[in-house]
Amino acid sequence: MMSDKGQFTRFLVVFLAASFLALQASAKAVFAHFMVGNTARYTVSDWKNDISLAQDAHIDAFALNIAHGEATNDKSIADAFAAAESLGFKLFFSFDYAGNGPWPLSEVTRLLKQYSSSSAHFRHNNKPFVSTFEGPANSDDWVTIKAETGCFFVPDWSSLGAKPALQLSGGVADGLFSWAAWPWGDRKMNTYVDASYLQYLAEAGKPYMMPVSPWFYTNMPGYNKNWAWRSDDLWYDRWIQVSYIQPEWVEIISWNDYGESHYIGPLNDKAYVAFGTGKAPYNYVIDMPHDAWRLQLPYAIDLYKSGKPSIKEESVVMWYRRQPTSRCSDGGTTGNTASQLQIELSPSSVFENRIFFTALLASNATITVSIGGLEFEGSWDSEPDGGVGLYHGSFPFNVHLLGEVIVTVSRDEKIVSVKGPALTTVCSNGLLNFNAWVGGAKASSISAVSPDLSLSEQTCVAGSGVGNFAGICAFTCKYGYCPIGACYCTAMGKQKKLPKATGDKGYPANGDANYAGLCDFSCNYGYCPSQACSLEQKPAYIPTSSPFNPPACVKGSGMGNLAGLCSFSCAFSFCPSKSCSCVETGPLVAPPAPKDVKGVPDTDDPWQYERLKDLCDFTCSRGYCPAGACKIDSVDDGSDGDGSEFEQVIIDSGIWANEHPAVSCGSDCVLVLPPTTLPTPTRITFDGGYPTVLNVAWETPTVTTLSDGKVITTNAITHILQTTVVDVPPIVVTVLPIWPVTIPSNVSNTTIYPMMRIPPQTVVITDDPNPLSQSGVTHPVVTRSVTIPPYPWSSTRAKDNDIKPVIYTSAADKKSGPRCVDKAKCDKPCLSRIFCDGPCFTNCGGGGFAAANDPNPLPNPNPGPADPNNEDPDEDDCDGEIVTATDVWVSCKTIDSTSTSCTTTSSNVHTGCRATASATTTADATCYVVDPDEDQGQDGGAVTALVTTTDHDKITTVQPKPTTTTSTERPVQTHNVDLGILTCYSENNGHTQGDRDHFATLDQINAAASAACRQTYQDFARFKKYSSYAYRGTARPDFHYEIEYSGEPNCLPPTVMDGRGEEREKGVQTCIERFSTVINNCDTAANGHDYWKAGGSFYRDCMTWRIIVEQPPV
Repeated sequence: MMSDKGQFTRFLVVFLAASFLALQASAKAVFAHFMVGNTARYTVSDWKNDISLAQDAHIDAFALNIAHGEATNDKSIADAFAAAESLGFKLFFSFDYAGNGPWPLSEVTRLLKQYSSSSAHFRHNNKPFVSTFEGPANSDDWVTIKAETGCFFVPDWSSLGAKPALQLSGGVADGLFSWAAWPWGDRKMNTYVDASYLQYLAEAGKPYMMPVSPWFYTNMPGYNKNWAWRSDDLWYDRWIQVSYIQPEWVEIISWNDYGESHYIGPLNDKAYVAFGTGKAPYNYVIDMPHDAWRLQLPYAIDLYKSGKPSIKEESVVMWYRRQPTSRCSDGGTTGNTASQLQIELSPSSVFENRIFFTALLASNATITVSIGGLEFEGSWDSEPDGGVGLYHGSFPFNVHLLGEVIVTVSRDEKIVSVKGPALTTVCSNGLLNFNAWVGGAKASSISAVSPDLSLSEQTCVAGSGVGNFAGICAFTCKYGYCPIGACYCTAMGKQKKLPKATGDKGYPANGDANYAGLCDFSCNYGYCPSQACSLEQKPAYIPTSSPFNPPACVKGSGMGNLAGLCSFSCAFSFCPSKSCSCVETGPLVAPPAPKDVKGVPDTDDPWQYERLKDLCDFTCSRGYCPAGACKIDSVDDGSDGDGSEFEQVIIDSGIWANEHPAVSCGSDCVLVLPPTTLPTPTRITFDGGYPTVLNVAWETPTVTTLSDGKVITTNAITHILQTTVVDVPPIVVTVLPIWPVTIPSNVSNTTIYPMMRIPPQTVVITDDPNPLSQSGVTHPVVTRSVTIPPYPWSSTRAKDNDIKPVIYTSAADKKSGPRCVDKAKCDKPCLSRIFCDGPCFTNCGGGGFAAANDPNPLPNPNPGPADPNNEDPDEDDCDGEIVTATDVWVSCKTIDSTSTSCTTTSSNVHTGCRATASATTTADATCYVVDPDEDQGQDGGAVTALVTTTDHDKITTVQPKPTTTTSTERPVQTHNVDLGILTCYSENNGHTQGDRDHFATLDQINAAASAACRQTYQDFARFKKYSSYAYRGTARPDFHYEIEYSGEPNCLPPTVMDGRGEEREKGVQTCIERFSTVINNCDTAANGHDYWKAGGSFYRDCMTWRIIVEQPPV
């Protein structure tokens, strides 16, 4: 999300009724951003299906996002226009200048001339409409393009902001599109960026294309993307803002950008290529439909266009994330992103654990929410004025309230109901999915009903503002005065009766003109808040930064070799939370312009490399590249590298024009050959599929008879390694990428036979439901995304006779080349450290080895560079067979070895050749080694029952030998939760729920945590010293508790904030959030007891937070 970099110092009453109406659109239209790069496997039929769904939603056109050089462009564009022409739909180009670099002027002109005459091309004022995603550095090209094509040009140059964008190339833009469709941090969506665009565009007499998006979450390390923006109420809120602003056009982001989770189009297995190329840890789109977000679009779009739509079918739509944010790992995902100079937050502070719902109703109705069979009465947070229209609300859930979700709308009886999948604490690959599941349903048809008033007869009846503007905006917007530069409208309706005028003239309390119109209006109607307004005129004050911009980091710190880097980068608001801590916020300080220099970490340690990577890239390009932490990797002179000793030479595409292409370079180089253009679209098939080995897992019930005769049944994960051949669908290409060629120093002259390089694909497959071929056995369906390595995968398929041989000559004087001239036509250097040196013909690995339902998969026998293997240290130097053993911890009442008075407390499955845990081992571990001099503890009773264990390739039932039970302490159980380490006391102390001496009620422990946090911040100076601090209290005579935090010296936790005003309250909430991690994740099952919370400790960001339920003091 880009914010306008111009200062908002003149937000006066520019947008009052007369001026605002002048901005309203004359030819409104709604578009959807469509990623053509996802359509390599599309047919015309696929295009027709998507277009038909868009037409049903009242969308007018697709904005075809096309990145330069994509192999699928020509075919996909032709198919799209053929489908659109047949269905009467419209399309236009959105040239992506960020994906694969700038578009050449000639290519843009060619495509516009080729398709602008199509009946399917969207036109404005009879001119072919065209847009971009970024590309301001190429603005001069558009002077020529417009002259040659006569197009109407509305680019997205959000990286600059509205005012600078309008000034580029003599005002070449005919209008502007903003990409600012998502809110900052934990704020609700506002319209301050829209206001900037509207102000400057109005001054220039040019139209605005307003962005609308329902969601944002991306986790694609391959693209250096892993963040989320607050999206909870966004889809509803933004359409209300569209109704109020009335822009010329609206563009929905997006139809099918699955990688960023804001798709409103259908799920499509053909379109998930980004999850492979982006190296996503899992496919967070599978089984997460968003189609229902289109269900109420016809009403919202017709309301925006006509002002008075009709309702013929009532409906309800709901959406939610499926896991509470306190469960599982967030996978390093942040709320906000430093890449856009934002302060990074925990995603749990950005998203709410709530179920959101919007109903389209002819009159008010009751909403009920059922979770896991428990039914609750819901409520509406927003209702349409007059009763006809969109109703919106939400309902909370938590780790104690899980299960299937049903939302029902009723009057005298049920109108409509929608059912959704269960809320759960189970996560794919152990990672939270911040994508939303969306569902909806329609009721029976009714007689058409419309609002009493059209939009043109309505005014704002509710609104707000940021910070100090919130209260005064709430008052003025309620009565129809909601200046878009200072406030944002949240509801429209019939003009409310104004309070009796006092005649008082209000002025800004501090002379800031941003308050002038608001104070003049509100003081005259009896509301004159002293923190904003005064009845006396004050000297004029011009703020140095906009009060409407979110805070930015201006100072940060880091540990070790991160210290200097964090100090430099955080001062310019680039403060990635995985590496640095922001210690001071303020107005954004724009960073220096980057130079054509790439910095990389100066380390071979993978963990350090990851922490340093973004910092070195940012700082080195801006003149600060400290030795020992970073180094210069390359200068943008046509060569690039991956940190290896081989120079990468980017070869110019012009070599293919020669009958005998020739290249040269010095010793130890990598020739990055350009892609070759094929004479006709070519279909590439992957005959025989891709062979790989997968870890396939399923649950197996295990029956165990304990020493006391008790029989228990548990479900264990059984897994095997299964050789699988993955069917890879064919693709059609016109541009063929080429594998780089490594030239070692001992090669002087040779002929290179280039090999095609088909980029990785992601294929969704279903695991074998009966991997052991057992009669009558079918396991539950498990799907997975398998990332296929770059093609070819075997040497027999490597040679390609359609690509010209290349003559290589050694260049002793290091004059390598011919070097790339036009980057858009060249290939890129390999920076991923994976498959850089050429194709993989054996043991290629590839993503998708582990099963999503297996928390501890078997070792990957063919890890390959794309799927490194985490080896089991127990397997090192093992002379015997690798085995799997089940260890059982028991509690015995006697040390008599013949006793059977023992109770199993827990068990653990251990794979390896050395079983070193202190436990009763119930299987024959053939490589088990014990030091005879080591005290193994006191003996206990032996287990004699059969115990089922698993091995690599088979299920094995082992008759255990009698063994001894040790009394050595059981290992402390901990959990990785919310970027920290959680210890639950009840898992380690053996007390029984219901014991009032050691357990508290949920209400008591919540109240204790809240009281402790607020008491802590009363004495903030003590908190800042990071010394241990304990807060003790007595909630009742028999309940005593202790709340404690302790911090490590010389470490600045991000939980420490300014202890004053608004920041103090944020600190309190962060403190409560940390303690809530203990409360919500420990003792999640009540087992019928009131006293069931024993507390625990949570370590994160150098701080330990403890809740101790103690016996009452004597």
